[in-house]
Amino acid sequence: MTKTKTKTITSSKSTTSAKKNSNKRTKDPNAPKRYRTAYILFSVEKRDEIK
Repeated sequence: MTKTKTKTITSSKSTTSAKKNSNKRTKDPNAPKRYRTAYILFSVEKRDEIK
């Protein structure tokens, strides 16, 4: 048996719509970068005691 090559055709509309959706949402500059883990909460609490 010989292998046959198949081409997949993608429409340009699907790629442009994906780009548009990603650009709609803008980042809030005042938003926190990450949530605080238990270790960070603990260290913030203990930092005041150490100082």
